Amino acid sequence: MKRVVAALLLAMAFGGRPAAASGSYTGGPPRTPQRTDVARYELGKSVFLGKTELPATPVVPAESQSPCLTLWQNKIPRSAQKPVDLPSLAGRLSEEYFKALAYFIEVRFNVKCDSVPRP
Repeated sequence: MKRVVAALLLAMAFGGRPAAASGSYTGGPPRTPQRTDVARYELGKSVFLGKTELPATPVVPAESQSPCLTLWQNKIPRSAQKPVDLPSLAGRLSEEYFKALAYFIEVRFNVKCDSVPRP
């Protein structure tokens, strides 16, 4: 009887799952949040990370994109600021790329720019 009680207590204590140490971090890289436009999010992510080929010459006037890009650069977390230089993209982003970047930053970092038109 004592063995049955001991086995029952051990089973309840460990609950059939691996024990996690205090303060352990079990997460991985950030996941795309639910209810997002995945194609637009991924396009914005590739623009943000510099994986999208952008034209060297300006596509639109830089003054129209510069305020939002500077705002985003200053508002995103410091760890995300290091690998990117968003203000340098001013004028080189097409409207599609700019909106995708705005969507990615809004979803990922919860930073919005009022001058970006909403779809």
